[in-house]
Amino acid sequence: MSTPLTSTGLSPIVRAVAGVTDVYSPRPALAQVADMATAALRGAPVPPPEVVVEAAGDAVSVSTRIAVDRAAGTADVARGVADALLDQLPAGATVSVDVGRIS
Repeated sequence: MSTPLTSTGLSPIVRAVAGVTDVYSPRPALAQVADMATAALRGAPVPPPEVVVEAAGDAVSVSTRIAVDRAAGTADVARGVADALLDQLPAGATVSVDVGRIS
């Protein structure tokens, strides 16, 4: 585990996997809108995180949504993203990779 367990630390790892064409927030659209509205009211608008890291005690869970090149095997790309993330996470961590688009 050498990468910070943050969205900004893990996003480049997801983007570096062959076949990934884009990365999106895995959070529901309504939650993203609420987060962006709150950030705008505070004067610090920030885009939604592409990788969400949740930690509760010793349990770490990471989720992301990706777009996949149609020439690549979708399952292989998703598995590659999961493997790349798990390599950066503590033992016992879980990863969820959703495929949002194939193009």
